[in-house]
Amino acid sequence: MAYELEWHLMDLPNPERVIVHIGSPGGDVAEGIKIFNRLLDLRKAGSIIEVINEGECYSIATFIAMAASPGMLKALEASTWCAHKP
Repeated sequence: MAYELEWHLMDLPNPERVIVHIGSPGGDVAEGIKIFNRLLDLRKAGSIIEVINEGECYSIATFIAMAASPGMLKALEASTWCAHKP
């Protein structure tokens, strides 16, 4: 998954805005960390990262959502979140 994201972003080397739609029960932690780090790199380079929870955002997907720029983390009305107890 992280590889696919990287592949798509190669066409947009300096995007002004990236919108991430999440609807995920979670998944591979290593892949999620790679995605989070890539989104954070884009933020550091000046991109606005908007994240929208479209239904479920669980497990490692919640970590990815935290890459949103300040004020740009959104959720649809009936969406749900679930994070593991630390």
